[in-house]
Amino acid sequence: MKKGLRKSLRWLAVIVAFLSVTTALIVATETGTRWALDRVLGGVAGLDIHDIRGTLLTNLEVGRIDYANPNAALALIEIDINVSWSRTLLGRLTLQHLSVSEVHYQNLKQESIEPKPLEISIPEIPFSILVDSITAQAVTVNGNRVTDVAARMPELRSDSLRTPGATASFSDIEIAISNFSIHFDDDLPVDGQLEWQYSDGEWIGKATVAGSLRQLRFQHELLAPQTATAFGSVRLLNQTVPLIDATVRADYWLFGQWTVANGELVIKGTKDVYSATASATVTNEQSYSAEIQAIGNGSSTGLEAVEVRAQSALGRVLASGSIAWSPDPALDMQVNGENIDLADFLPVAPGKLDTTFSLTASSPTNFVVDVTSLSGTYNDQAVNALGSFSRVDAVYLCTECELSVGQNNISFDGSVSGRSLAASFAIDANSLGHLWPELGGSIAGDGVLRGSVDLPIVTANATGSLVSWRDWSIGKFTVQSRTSELDKIDLQFDIDGLARGDTVFGRGRLRAEGEIDAIDVHIDWWADELRASTRATVALGEDSIVGTVSRANLIEQYSGTWRLSSPLEFSAGTEGIRVAANSWVNGDAILQHGHLVITGSELELGATLSNMPLAVANNALPDSIRLGGFANANISLQRQDETWTGDLHWRQNDTDVWLSQPGVQEFQIDIPVFNFDVHLDATGATARAEIEVEPGLDGLLEVSVDELSPDAELLARLQFSGSEWDWIPVLLPEIDDVQGAITADVRVGGSPRSPRLHGDLRWQQGQLAIPSLNAPLTDIDVTVTADSDDDASIIGKATAGGGTLLLDGRLEDIAQATRSFSVDIKGDSAELLNWPDYQLTASPDLNISGNTGAVAFNGKLDVEKAEITVRELPEGAVRPSADAVVTGETLETRSKVLLSGDVDVVLSENVHIDAFGLDSRLEGNLRFSQQETGKPQAVGELQLKDGVFGAYGQKLELKKGTLIFTGPVDDPIVNVRAIREIETVSGTITVGIELRGRAKNPSSTIFSDPAMSETDTLSYLVLGRPLQTASTADGNQVADAAFALGVRQAALITNQIGLSLGLDELAIEGSNQSTVSLVAGKQINSRLYARYAYGVFARIGNLLLRYQLSERFTIEVGAGDSQSMDLLYIIEKK
Repeated sequence: MKKGLRKSLRWLAVIVAFLSVTTALIVATETGTRWALDRVLGGVAGLDIHDIRGTLLTNLEVGRIDYANPNAALALIEIDINVSWSRTLLGRLTLQHLSVSEVHYQNLKQESIEPKPLEISIPEIPFSILVDSITAQAVTVNGNRVTDVAARMPELRSDSLRTPGATASFSDIEIAISNFSIHFDDDLPVDGQLEWQYSDGEWIGKATVAGSLRQLRFQHELLAPQTATAFGSVRLLNQTVPLIDATVRADYWLFGQWTVANGELVIKGTKDVYSATASATVTNEQSYSAEIQAIGNGSSTGLEAVEVRAQSALGRVLASGSIAWSPDPALDMQVNGENIDLADFLPVAPGKLDTTFSLTASSPTNFVVDVTSLSGTYNDQAVNALGSFSRVDAVYLCTECELSVGQNNISFDGSVSGRSLAASFAIDANSLGHLWPELGGSIAGDGVLRGSVDLPIVTANATGSLVSWRDWSIGKFTVQSRTSELDKIDLQFDIDGLARGDTVFGRGRLRAEGEIDAIDVHIDWWADELRASTRATVALGEDSIVGTVSRANLIEQYSGTWRLSSPLEFSAGTEGIRVAANSWVNGDAILQHGHLVITGSELELGATLSNMPLAVANNALPDSIRLGGFANANISLQRQDETWTGDLHWRQNDTDVWLSQPGVQEFQIDIPVFNFDVHLDATGATARAEIEVEPGLDGLLEVSVDELSPDAELLARLQFSGSEWDWIPVLLPEIDDVQGAITADVRVGGSPRSPRLHGDLRWQQGQLAIPSLNAPLTDIDVTVTADSDDDASIIGKATAGGGTLLLDGRLEDIAQATRSFSVDIKGDSAELLNWPDYQLTASPDLNISGNTGAVAFNGKLDVEKAEITVRELPEGAVRPSADAVVTGETLETRSKVLLSGDVDVVLSENVHIDAFGLDSRLEGNLRFSQQETGKPQAVGELQLKDGVFGAYGQKLELKKGTLIFTGPVDDPIVNVRAIREIETVSGTITVGIELRGRAKNPSSTIFSDPAMSETDTLSYLVLGRPLQTASTADGNQVADAAFALGVRQAALITNQIGLSLGLDELAIEGSNQSTVSLVAGKQINSRLYARYAYGVFARIGNLLLRYQLSERFTIEVGAGDSQSMDLLYIIEKK
């Protein structure tokens, strides 16, 4: 028994040893490993293994494994297998590592057209396979390549596949899968999470999937660069292709200048047959938004039917057609636009259009736009357009393109291919302002273009009239191009009336003719006091212009003729601009231009000037100023590496300045010295200006900056002194007799953009007269002190007649556009006006403040003494009608300064007025006010005291007189009562007149005590006696007075006067001021009638005598401003 057991154990040991040795030979040697794989896999049809390296025990490498059957082909390249034997011996085949460099899979089976369900057959696996990690550098399935595949601890069981995580790259997308599992039962459940990003990290997203292969639900979220969500389901087991039901939403998405909000895309169907709908709100940078909706049906090759609708405040657009992306991209759309607002495209003028066009394209650079209809309005003008525009193979073509806007018509037909041209054009624009509001005038022309873009052959004619753009204008121009051959030019351009604003530059002509490499160019220009002419030869290259100016003259009225003394060579091109040395002569004056080189941002310039007459500047100066003398200068200037260096030296000696004004004797100023120097280098710039003026004025200015920039550190000093100012009234006729010593010493810091001033300006022992006031100011002492950054104080005093004026104020932000001031003016019995008929002495207490756009005043003015005398009105001094329009008068345009404020004016008892028959004192208070917009206003009351009122040739005593101001200064409420007392034998008779109402439309009445008729009242008022005792001349005087009361009252009074004088006719005739006459008539006998009419305002008398010759014939003779004789024949109709 024991022997049998020992024998069995020996055999078992032998077997175990054999198996161990055999297993070791199989798994531990390359030969054994090849033998084992051949025995295990050699019977699999279609399987080939190549290049086995290593062993199953340590590490197994296989160069390539190919498997093929009639339905598919699979290739694994560079397989690396590492088995975990410790866990495998426990009954679980575990691979420590499995990697594949490339996996290629190709489906060889011919797909059946008939759909059928998806069938998956998975054989039973008696054990589970666990791999710690698996990698593949590339996996290709039917031509779709996935790279860098890696999975952590994938586990394959008979009914499931699990992995905690896997990564892969597809194109530029990096995908990460976590917690992924598939259970192989009836519905094949799937659950997992996925993260992905582009390799550059710009696009990032994540997703979750759940469900089964029968219906897989997904939720996707785009995280960068912007956010969007997608959700839906995929039916993977739907016959032969998956069925998709997906929705994509984006609350906010930015595409360049466009913003998409509330976007939604819904796709239903398979990749071969699906429908899609989309909607979104699109907004551009100008905040114009549009609601867009789209529907379409398509396949994997594109959208066979798509319709897009866009609706916004700018109009409506409907586009329908098809879009293809496979096998070749293509677009075929029909577009209709309705009520398209042009505000977003041409904001300069309003407009709306309707259009219909077709758009076909095979790429963004190959397309055809065929406009069949375009109509509407632009700039209130009718618009119509037709034509076809395309680009095919880099050829731009516009076929029968026509555009009309109002009276303007433009047509173009031709192509641009590469750099070549072949086109014709025509323009007939009678109103350029309809095309573009900033343009004006008209242009007409036509032509043909051939050749290339760089060297076109142009045969064309064009004319223009009153063409303007902004403040530039051309009276007329003509262009003629008769070029008919390549490399030749034949061009003439004439221009007349070139101007900018009110500045006219004159007229000119350009003539260019010849071969491209030898063009003769003639330029002539004429202005009012200037003429220039140039002759040159120019050669045009591909990227440069080379030429020689052979002759040039510049003739100017004041400085004479400047001539180019020798030919001037120049060139311009990609290498820069170069002008060779040249010189210009004008008598003894010489301008030598050493050189000019401009290369990119670099510049080099050198020039000298000798004996240049300063009169050359007179054409640019006002007519009241003329210069004389000569100047010498030299300049050297360089710019390199964005740094300016160089010097400028300007010298004037014995300069004369002549000042003149109409009616004023010409005044001459001598300037013996004027020097100006500038130095530039890498550390900044310095400048120095020095001037001496005879008599009695010296100035020095020194400036330095550490760089040429508005924010550079600025250091400057201005020193100035002068005592002779006789020349100022010539420039400023409003002032006269300027005397005193004026000195200044001002330092400037900060920067050119924000300078800071320190120093003072002083006027001492001064005197000033304003001729219009005839009240000189003496003993003037004014000091302006810059005492803080950009601010200054002003303080001063002066003597005005027997009184004084004091000045105290502040100036702020002196060097800024926002500069402002506030000044207090106080005085004591200051004489402000001193003419025989106008005198004013007052004590002001005023504050005046403001800036460059508005001035405000407030305070009080005590008028201590005033004398106002108006002896007579100038001839023709009549207030114009409110409806009157003055033509032919040019008003000077000035910047409007808004004026506002309130001033209280107090009149003392020494204010006297003698004007228009009124001789009285004025007392009272007024408050004058002025708003920034509107007329001056006044509120208050003035009393007329101790005065007389002249009326009807009599001095009437003022018993009561008030002027009440409640608004406009020139229309107070008048209440005046004046009387005349006449002593008669029966007692004292008092007659008078009352004026009431607004000054512009007062009413007058006469009265008497005791009461009497208006005729007698007026007679006593005018003559001092009753009408019964009046003569004919006295009657006329009373009639004149009656007319002054008003036509209605005059008619009653004149009838009574006529009866009293024994006249058959006494009346007032006429309807207006020019025709009103006082008429007196008398029937002398039965045949003769005499009539005399005297113009009340015209002061011309007319005498008419009418004598009856017979019953039907009468003769009339008239004499006055004209003479006449008429024979009248009378016919009576029954």
